[in-house]
Amino acid sequence: MNFDYAKTYTGKGKILIIILGILINIFGLFSYYDSHWKKINENNWNDLSEWDREGRDVPSITTEKYFVFMIIACFILSLFSLGVSMLIDMTRGRKKLVDLGYHGLSALLLLIAGVLYISSAHRIGQLNLYWKDKSYMKLWLPIKIFAGVLAGIQAVTYGVVAVLIFIGGTRHPVRVQA
Repeated sequence: MNFDYAKTYTGKGKILIIILGILINIFGLFSYYDSHWKKINENNWNDLSEWDREGRDVPSITTEKYFVFMIIACFILSLFSLGVSMLIDMTRGRKKLVDLGYHGLSALLLLIAGVLYISSAHRIGQLNLYWKDKSYMKLWLPIKIFAGVLAGIQAVTYGVVAVLIFIGGTRHPVRVQA
């Protein structure tokens, strides 16, 4: 194993992606699976169609499912990417192109997922949802927005790593001595 790879800019970027991925998965999965919005979409189709007929802007649960899929897929693939990069040299030829393509595509798809999750949370918040007995629903909107913002930050990090892969950012950081 090449542990020196973790000391390069690209290696540090990939480690940062994994750390952000852990946080996004914690907040994103909690805010999706513990939300009453998910339960409404699974069980109360009558309410959703009634709100739609009233002209309310009802977001599709599909956008949230896309976000959940993307954060899990990107996290698993980022673990794989770091592991492979530490085992074999990914700085040349087709391996470099695959690594570059993966990070560039992940940046784009994760940015879209984060924006959609934030948009979904905002639109759900505008519905002013309560249960029929006027009790409060657990929607976790601030946590959804936070997870979406973290996904955007991770997408930018993926983009920076893609640029580093493109320019060959495998050198060790330069130490400036005073």
